[in-house]
Amino acid sequence: MNSEETLAVFERLAEDSQKSLKVDRNKITVGDAPNGKYFRTYNQREACDATELNHRQMIKTIDDLSIDSTDGRKFCIDINDVEKIREHLFVDERLVRTTFNKAIIVAISNLKGGTGKTTVTTTFSTGLCTETQKRYRVLVIDLDPQGTASMYLKPNISDDDFTVGDLLIGNYALDEGETFEELAKATCYPTNTPDLHVMPIRPSDRNYEVVSKKKQNNEEEKGREFIVYEDLKKIIDAVSDDFDVIMLDTPPNFGALTISAHYVANSLIVPVLPSQNDRDSTSKYFDFLTEAYKVIQLLGHKGYDSVNVLPTAVDIHSNAQTSIASKVRIASSNNCFSVDFLESEAIKNCAEKQNTIFDQSASEYDATRSSLKSIQNSTRTLIFALEAQIQQIWREELK
Repeated sequence: MNSEETLAVFERLAEDSQKSLKVDRNKITVGDAPNGKYFRTYNQREACDATELNHRQMIKTIDDLSIDSTDGRKFCIDINDVEKIREHLFVDERLVRTTFNKAIIVAISNLKGGTGKTTVTTTFSTGLCTETQKRYRVLVIDLDPQGTASMYLKPNISDDDFTVGDLLIGNYALDEGETFEELAKATCYPTNTPDLHVMPIRPSDRNYEVVSKKKQNNEEEKGREFIVYEDLKKIIDAVSDDFDVIMLDTPPNFGALTISAHYVANSLIVPVLPSQNDRDSTSKYFDFLTEAYKVIQLLGHKGYDSVNVLPTAVDIHSNAQTSIASKVRIASSNNCFSVDFLESEAIKNCAEKQNTIFDQSASEYDATRSSLKSIQNSTRTLIFALEAQIQQIWREELK
């Protein structure tokens, strides 16, 4: 092929992939949730497990709350009904923080692509809102211009919706009397999971790296210091009072967005694949992060409340992978989750529909239900471990 023929191939590939993506998006955005997806549903056994009620108590509770649990002849309620039951039964237990507690801001970061950053971000955020008895208000800020987390959590994004890039770049005009804080909060869109919101990103928002570089040059020409994290911090400050946990999905490069995420975060999760190449890459990443953090430290960062390495996509049937994951945990000492994020066909099957494993119950899953239950159970352990760290950070803060 000559250069013109090569260009034509790329143009055709781009056009075909866009058509395919549009079809997939239309399939996803047909539900009745705010983000165009479906609310998770529960049969009676699943509802009892989620609320810690027996069958008789469940029937009485839904009757007391006037919840319609009939879907034809079958018992069926959705996640909003489950939340209503939890609020009714566990009012005090649902409280998670006082007005003096700070939001936990978690950056999920590894400069190597494909380590599962987005899967960890979306799964953990959904799990905190569905699998715990306490009520966590969670925001995902998608800082990766690929926008995969945005597609998971807001597949029905429109041209009129604001994104984190609009706020970072300044691509907005405030209405009369409107504040930046109000606009930032309005850019936190509800999802199909109660208490889970997302601040999405578009591929064009990668222009922020160029804008940030221009700002830096302008400030340096004027003899002033350039504060790289200022734009993201402004957003965090505007919305943090509305959320208990803010999770930042970072891009696989150390540009302005990643530096900013590392600065505004007070906790860090580093996903690591259990392969020799990825282990070496992550080791080099930590060497780099050590030097990079010295810069962040000079900018005034006060330190992370927690740093966790997380082996991801671990195949428990592979001796090599489980061995490497074990070595990663040993090398990470006290800075590693005690269990791994396992590989599962259910994760892949759910991902095809832009779902996490906690977006669906086994009763509505269209593949092997035991595989979904198994990965939900193992990942729930990780969710509870993260929850325990959150609670510990808040306890330390109040001392």
